[in-house]
Amino acid sequence: MTPMQCRMVRAGLMITTRELAALSGVSSNTVVNFEKDRSVNTSSIKAIEQALLNTGKIKLESGGVIPQEATYKNQLLASIERGIADVNSGRTHSTQEAKKHLGMA
Repeated sequence: MTPMQCRMVRAGLMITTRELAALSGVSSNTVVNFEKDRSVNTSSIKAIEQALLNTGKIKLESGGVIPQEATYKNQLLASIERGIADVNSGRTHSTQEAKKHLGMA
């Protein structure tokens, strides 16, 4: 996680640097220093990152930070697109197959 990503996620979650520090187990100065791209030890950065992940609101992927809601929407859209492709190809699903396809079974 980059300092800018941290700032953006924290702002999106509407939590203060003090609140993030408390969740992370680091000082608020450490959070501020990280967000300002100052020298912070790796274990503190990992603690901050983990605290943000523990909110359940974001997910880290190789492309960066993704809101968890967006990840779910992308999965749902992909499932719908696969279903449309199946219908267009003449393949149909039972209710149980459809639930499994959507990750609901």
